[in-house]
Amino acid sequence: MPIQLKKRTKKTEDLKKAFTLDSNWVPVNFHWKNDEAKQFIDFVKDESDGLLKKFRVITMTWPTKEIAKLIAPWKFLMPWGAWKRTHGNSWKAWYKVETNSIYLTSRKVEWFFYLSDDEIDDNIEWKSFEEHMKRIIAKKIANELVEVALYGKKLENPSADNGILNMFNGIKYQIEQNGNVLDGSDTNVFTWRNITRKKYVQAKKSLANKYKKEIEFFHDPDTQIDLDELYNDPNGNRWDGETNKNRIAGTKINEVSLMTNENPVKVSLVTSIVSNPANIGATWIFIDTDLTANINPWDSIVVNFGNAEELVYIVASIDANSITTTTPLLYGIDAWVKVDKVILDGADIIGTNPKNVVIWIQTDLKLEPERVAPDGYNFWYKMKLDIQIENPEATVLVKNNKTT
Repeated sequence: MPIQLKKRTKKTEDLKKAFTLDSNWVPVNFHWKNDEAKQFIDFVKDESDGLLKKFRVITMTWPTKEIAKLIAPWKFLMPWGAWKRTHGNSWKAWYKVETNSIYLTSRKVEWFFYLSDDEIDDNIEWKSFEEHMKRIIAKKIANELVEVALYGKKLENPSADNGILNMFNGIKYQIEQNGNVLDGSDTNVFTWRNITRKKYVQAKKSLANKYKKEIEFFHDPDTQIDLDELYNDPNGNRWDGETNKNRIAGTKINEVSLMTNENPVKVSLVTSIVSNPANIGATWIFIDTDLTANINPWDSIVVNFGNAEELVYIVASIDANSITTTTPLLYGIDAWVKVDKVILDGADIIGTNPKNVVIWIQTDLKLEPERVAPDGYNFWYKMKLDIQIENPEATVLVKNNKTT
């Protein structure tokens, strides 16, 4: 009599506890909207080392939103009768009126991750498996959202190799375009780049008086260490009389683990021009200046310094006509673009009211699973978001600082 193999049903039964399955035993899509989506956004904020809780994270059900409309920004209150009534006549609507609006426009982003059967089994008895999934995704993406909020530079055709950093303009780039900027390297005394308390004082004083009280400073962990070594005794007292180690000139300072102290800082007079265009994926850059006396292998160079396409490359070799890079070019390079030698030790100090930073996430989130037999599932997670600064005038950036 032939042996009858017992059909294994445990996995299917377990999956039914966690998922709604289709006819092929593949979980159907998760679609989180409204309160379900807001719960996920709260999980992301929890996983971001507290930074996103400080920023103004808002939700919206539509793909666009207009905020911060200012009418007659030079003066708000006018004598009675100064404003022209429209009475439905749109051609009269904005007589003597200026507007200044921030527009949030969602851009689609997606993540991909793999979840093994073992991880599903470990959590199969949870009260809500969807909540577990939200926490997994939130942990994976929280740091990337903070990184792009700080350092994103938007391109019309973003590169997948660079993640979402080139899909949004981050805080630093927006301040450089429209805010207050102090340059730590713009001085004849090169050591001024080192961190000092005076820099924070100067940054605060660069703002209009009406913005000074509400700002907070943000910087990287090494900058915090330098400040503690310079100004704090073992009891947390500053030699200049301040007793709160988390404040400078009455302004709160925040250590942000994802802020970098390896931003490019240009080396004076070591620069050239691209003589011929270079394509994506190439490892050479033709130049019109012989820099062999000034650049060596393993030095760093930057292309398109200060622009959205700015990228740093490491020199593999150099001759009179070209620079060979250790990694392929992430973007194509046009002729006449500048190439500068840099050192990678620049740290930023950002000052703003945290609620001035608007991170907008649309409450329409989708998770699409695909079975990868026999071990687990691939998941594609889709969401829409945007990043804006509501009032650039109330921001200040001190860039090109150096930790000791």
